[in-house]
Amino acid sequence: MKCTISGQVLKIGNAEFEKKLYPFFEILQTGDERTSSEVVRVSGNGAKVGDNITFAARVYVSDKGDLKVKKLEDVKGVTK
Repeated sequence: MKCTISGQVLKIGNAEFEKKLYPFFEILQTGDERTSSEVVRVSGNGAKVGDNITFAARVYVSDKGDLKVKKLEDVKGVTK
């Protein structure tokens, strides 16, 4: 499923898989009166810690039931 995700970047890093490094960043999506806030790990790069960002992503559930988010386009609307 494609969607637009917004949030504040809390952490950036790399995950190792089969001796290769894959970039990721974690963002805080602030909840509203219907949902709670949550931290989402996103595969990709292009953000800095503290930035508020919006980007297109593909979201899916893995075979193990984990939510996976992959950045599809350049980050827009970066603000401090």
